[in-house]
Amino acid sequence: MSTDRGAQPSAAASDVLHATVRAGLGSVPVLGAAAAELFSLVIAPPLERRRREWLDQLAGRIAALEGAIQSPQQLASNEEFIDAVVQASQIAIGTHNQTKLQSLQNAVVNVASGQSPDSAERQLLFQLIANFTEWHIKLIDLFENPERWFRANNKVPPGVMMGSLAGTIFAAFPELSGRVEFLDNVWRDLKGSGLVDTPDVRTMMTAHGTLQPRLTERGRVFRALIMNGH
Repeated sequence: MSTDRGAQPSAAASDVLHATVRAGLGSVPVLGAAAAELFSLVIAPPLERRRREWLDQLAGRIAALEGAIQSPQQLASNEEFIDAVVQASQIAIGTHNQTKLQSLQNAVVNVASGQSPDSAERQLLFQLIANFTEWHIKLIDLFENPERWFRANNKVPPGVMMGSLAGTIFAAFPELSGRVEFLDNVWRDLKGSGLVDTPDVRTMMTAHGTLQPRLTERGRVFRALIMNGH
């Protein structure tokens, strides 16, 4: 997943994003005196830091595309883009995980450039990002094309005559080795969301089968939304 951390956000792009999120996230509800003090001293500062970091990075991505997408002024009146920014921002402020944050950035950039599914499907896909862990996202990337993934990441696929998708996953991500129940739950989420076409990761198959793409059409749409940002 590509990000351009070197790009500096233009004032126009940054202003549009900050104004959009302020309007979309609304104001803090009225709190009692003790709760208000706790909020202002303990909770608000890190939330504001996360919000600003997220928006500054996103503005940088948008600014880097000026000339290839709509101008900041046009984006400010693009309801599809505004929806995407607000929805992504609500999710981003609730996570520190860089895999999820980059996925959200890519998704917003794709909406800005007109490369995303229709608004109803996109809303559902954003909700999946909110509910998924980084491992859901990493498995989506892996099983779009496992052979290509291993080559691109300079890793060696499992050298077996027979195996399972779990073996492919452990070869790609050794840190998951031994976490079979966790992996079962992640895969069950992906299958239940209609993103993969194989019921479970433990089914035995040929070595060739363990390296075949496993995404459904919806899975490919989801991956394109979150992985292929400019």
